Amino acid sequence: MLKYKLDKILFLDIETVPQTYDYSSLSDAERELWEVKFQQTKSRFDDDATAEYGYLNSAGIYAEFGKIVCISVGFLSVRDGKQIFRLKSFCGDDEKKLLDDFAQLLRRSYSG
Repeated sequence: MLKYKLDKILFLDIETVPQTYDYSSLSDAERELWEVKFQQTKSRFDDDATAEYGYLNSAGIYAEFGKIVCISVGFLSVRDGKQIFRLKSFCGDDEKKLLDDFAQLLRRSYSG
């Protein structure tokens, strides 16, 4: 049986959404690329599903069509002899800043 030190485990939850609010906001080239992806994954949807429906309901899970809007990090620590669960979230519309802030936390708290 494997044993893990719970204070060495980092719990992550990453929330993603489509890059644009709606399908019509995509450029012609992006719509063309989405149509190819949708055809490859169409079996996940009802037979009458449209590319627009597919975009709104699943584009966020594909790196090329989604963006990260929130990363939540949880970890266990000990304070005053009691084990506590701490949580930190990075949220916002600026994906680069969100990822930079998250990376800074990792470098500061979890490197070597």
